[in-house]
Amino acid sequence: MGEWVKIKQGAIYKIKKPKNINTYLNKGFTITHSYNKGGVTKIQSYSPLTKLEAWEQHKKRGVGLF
Repeated sequence: MGEWVKIKQGAIYKIKKPKNINTYLNKGFTITHSYNKGGVTKIQSYSPLTKLEAWEQHKKRGVGLF
């Protein structure tokens, strides 16, 4: 089952399993799903940013490698 959260500008909100992830992405939210598989916690994230946009924001923060 796992836990679903939506994140926007540092604010984290727990949500039920979304029927359509794209509606949240279009509103600028990042959707994260954490679940246990074989005794290991796995995390899957969906981001509204492209890989290049995420890299540019990361470089502006100046925090380690991506």
